[in-house]
Amino acid sequence: MYTPSTLSHLTSPRNLGSGPEPTYEGAVGTPGGGPYVVLKVYVSEGIVLKATYECNGCTATIASASALCELIVNKSVDEAMNIQPEDINTVLGGLPDGKGHAPVMATQALRNALVGGEGKT
Repeated sequence: MYTPSTLSHLTSPRNLGSGPEPTYEGAVGTPGGGPYVVLKVYVSEGIVLKATYECNGCTATIASASALCELIVNKSVDEAMNIQPEDINTVLGGLPDGKGHAPVMATQALRNALVGGEGKT
């Protein structure tokens, strides 16, 4: 059973879609080939100003990507890098058994973006 917070992120996703050219972009999974998360991070002077995502997957995957975008805004890049899957799980009020992969995918997309990913600057 999903929590109200998880369902809220599913039915009213935050920061879904793409925007202007991001500072960094990272992905996990393959678009068109199963579950995936593509995260776009917009940074200025070392601070995350905005984050958007595109994804395909289960309720937990969509909610995890949405929650991650909210978690990293207004944080330094270093602070964003310290976000763990457990932090997303806490924001979502816990995920059902077997759904632990979802916050892992979201945080891995973030790390792929910020650590040698596809930095645009």
